[in-house]
Amino acid sequence: MILIIVCIILSSGFLMDPPVFIVISTLTEEEIHIDGYLNETAWQSAQQLPLSNNLDGTRIRETLFSSYAMTCHDRDNLYIAFVNHDQHIFSSFRNRDEFLWEEEAVEVFIDTDEIPSTYIELEVSPRNVVFDSFITDTAKIDLVVTPGFDLEGWRTAVSVHGTVNDNSDHDSLWTVEMAIPFTSLEPDFKMERITEYHWRINFYRIDRDDLGPTNYAWSPTYRRFHTPSKFGTILFR
Repeated sequence: MILIIVCIILSSGFLMDPPVFIVISTLTEEEIHIDGYLNETAWQSAQQLPLSNNLDGTRIRETLFSSYAMTCHDRDNLYIAFVNHDQHIFSSFRNRDEFLWEEEAVEVFIDTDEIPSTYIELEVSPRNVVFDSFITDTAKIDLVVTPGFDLEGWRTAVSVHGTVNDNSDHDSLWTVEMAIPFTSLEPDFKMERITEYHWRINFYRIDRDDLGPTNYAWSPTYRRFHTPSKFGTILFR
C-alpha cells in the first residue's frame, strides 16, 4: 500500500506563531491518469490534507463545503489533487490566465528556491481553465507580466459531480487532478537526490457559495494568500 503521511507540528495557537505544516509525498510506481477521477490506488490510500478557514485557521467540518488536497509523486512528476464539496459549482472563465480567483478556483503555490518572494502560482477552475504565473514581488504583483509565464508540461483535469453553471440540478463536489514535471519546477532536478528537496508549498480554495468561508488554506496565512512566510513544506520519500 502506498501511503502519504502528513505531519503537523503544533506550536502555540497565536497568529504570530502558527503551526508548521509538512507534507511527506511518497513515491508511487503506479501510472497516474490525469482525468480528474482520482481512482488510482495512490489516491485511494493518500492522506487527506484538510483545508481550513484562511482567516482564522479553524477546520471546515461541514461536509457541504469542506475541501482537502492530496499529493503523491513518481520519478518524473509531482501529482496534486483537490476534492471540493460544493453546492453551487460555477465559473464563467474560458481562457487561460483569466483572473480565476475572482470566482471559484483551487490554487497551489510552490517555492523551490531560496528567495521567499519568488514562487510559482497555479490555479484551476471548475471548467478546467488554468492560470499560471511566476511571482517575483509579493507586495506588488504585476498582473500583466507574471501571467506570461507558462509552466511547461503542466497537465490538469477536472471532474464535476453536478453541472457547472446550472442551478436546476444538485451539485455535490468537484475534483481537480494535476501533474507537474519535476524538471519544470527545478531545471536541474535529480531523482536520486529527491529526499534533499525541501520545497515550500501551500494549497488553497476559493468558494463563492456564501455558505461558509470564502477562502480556504492548508497552511492558513490569516491574510492574503501571497504570504510566503506562512507556506508549508513538502518533503519527498
